[in-house]
Amino acid sequence: HGVKQVRVPWAEKGSRFTILFERFAIQVLLATQTVKGAMSILGTKWDQTWSIIERAVARGKARKEQQPMPRLGIDEKAFLKGQNYITLLYDLDNSTVEAISDGNDTEAGIACLSQLSEDQLQSVEAIAMDMNAAYVKAAKQVIPLAEHKIVHDRFHVMQMATKAVDKVRRGEHRALIKEGDDRLSKTKYVWLTSHENLSTKQQEVFDATYDLQLQTGKAWAYKECRNAVVPRSFRKIQSRSSGDTNEVVDIKPPPIADFCYDAAGRPITRVATNREEARWIAAIRTLDSHDTAIRSGKSLN
Repeated sequence: HGVKQVRVPWAEKGSRFTILFERFAIQVLLATQTVKGAMSILGTKWDQTWSIIERAVARGKARKEQQPMPRLGIDEKAFLKGQNYITLLYDLDNSTVEAISDGNDTEAGIACLSQLSEDQLQSVEAIAMDMNAAYVKAAKQVIPLAEHKIVHDRFHVMQMATKAVDKVRRGEHRALIKEGDDRLSKTKYVWLTSHENLSTKQQEVFDATYDLQLQTGKAWAYKECRNAVVPRSFRKIQSRSSGDTNEVVDIKPPPIADFCYDAAGRPITRVATNREEARWIAAIRTLDSHDTAIRSGKSLN
């Protein structure tokens, strides 16, 4: 009758190891954090060890229930040498990786998001990402109403905001120099450094320049407001003329339309040299609409 294979309860089909041994092998892999380290302890070969990992992942995925995932994160990760990337999809509430795909382009993003069920996609309230246009496009193609759910992470938003502030400073400085006014000379790093990290000398320069109500100061104020992610008041320390005590004054930030202009009176978005710099205001507006999602989620950087 030839050879017959019988399914046994203590091992999976095609495996040379019992389920109990494979469970132990996974514990060793978690403890060593490397396949080679686990191989040296288990006495297994490379292919055998990876087969154990693949079967463990398959068992875990089979047991996994499809739960709503209101807050997602999507990001790229480099591996090996050169430009080799994978795309990871996270459940931010549970700190779990939900999907992986090769590459970091739009197709990779779509491949990750498409691994979620229709109900899970409908449950998405916010998806956090960097300012990678490929992931934005992928989200819009797969997630319903994604344009209202995309949340750019704080690091990249502030990076773009800082570049925009410096562009305003350079433009205003050139305009002032033509008029013989050098008030913004040697102040570049005063505006680029976080306010709490300014040295005593830089703080003195900042106070003197900020009080002049220049466009650079107004653009910086908006950038610092966004630095807290959620809307808040500015807190400026003012010395009382009577003595040593300081008075903390809450200054409500003016709306963006009041001050986000360069020295020529043009909005910041019109003086950006590329789409990445111009996109920061749109990203900040997105953050305004999703403050709750940001507070509940986790940063990817």
